[in-house]
Amino acid sequence: MVMACVVGGTLAGIVRDYRTQVDFLAVYLAEAHANGVWPLGTNVSYMKRHKSLQERIDAAKDLLKIDAESHDCMTDDVSDSSKFRLVVDQMDNLFSRMFKAHPDRVIFIRDGKIVYFGKSIIDQMQDPSRLMTHEAREWLEANLGPASKQ
Repeated sequence: MVMACVVGGTLAGIVRDYRTQVDFLAVYLAEAHANGVWPLGTNVSYMKRHKSLQERIDAAKDLLKIDAESHDCMTDDVSDSSKFRLVVDQMDNLFSRMFKAHPDRVIFIRDGKIVYFGKSIIDQMQDPSRLMTHEAREWLEANLGPASKQ
């Protein structure tokens, strides 16, 4: 799902349209479909479960490379607010545990409070024509107004 959002451009569109109103941050949690854990074949699942923080960082950098080749809307520079900043969760999965997060879930936080908690991947798959970015965009439009289209 994340790959579809990155390559397909729905993530880039949200960043482009709302970057003046939203500070975007993605937390790379873990490989969503780790090879050997999920029997999905190598087209979907080519990475193994991360055993070290460096492996998780390398996987996040791979995602940045894929983004750079498609829409170039992500960065690992935490000071660059013009793009979707990408960081990684610790190996003890502190972020995941604190926010009940898992790969492919969108969470919006405003003034230190969770104001939007996106559907789980299981719920998202009930309507596979709608990516997680569709519902996130609808929430942004309803709560922040129309996109600024820069």
